[in-house]
Amino acid sequence: MSKKKWILVILSVMLVIAWGFRVYQVNAGVATEYKIKTYKLGEEIKLDNAILQIKSASYGKTEVENNYKSVPLTLEMEVRNISDKKIDVMHLITAKLGYGLEYFQTRDGNFDVEKLRSLKPDMSTNIVLIYHVSPKYNGKTPKIYLNQHLYEKKVVDSYKEGVRLGIAVQL
Repeated sequence: MSKKKWILVILSVMLVIAWGFRVYQVNAGVATEYKIKTYKLGEEIKLDNAILQIKSASYGKTEVENNYKSVPLTLEMEVRNISDKKIDVMHLITAKLGYGLEYFQTRDGNFDVEKLRSLKPDMSTNIVLIYHVSPKYNGKTPKIYLNQHLYEKKVVDSYKEGVRLGIAVQL
């Protein structure tokens, strides 16, 4: 082989090695496992600065609105601030309700927005969320997936161990 071809081959090999090293650097420390810690209905769940308890879940009667049938699923929960400062737990109302791969979200229900935005130390508040789900899920047991902003410290700590953490409640 000519001198130009050898130089080209050596440069190509060096480029591939440099690219491989960079890919390794970028991906080092990335979580390689996903874990969803699942609680049962009624269990207390320790979040970063609060304790959450989903007290009940119940289906209502089928409703029809604009030719769309749905069944309301009502969740009742209580959250208590266990820190010594005001906390924001508004992300509780963004929890996803999941049936396998199908998810539902809501902002319907009964809750005090001001309390959720600024829950005082040692205070608690009740939250009622109403999800409108497909009638085919009436009577089924879904999971409620909590927003990771509610337990960021746990997420960061488990990420450092190579695990991406989620928290769910089996209803």
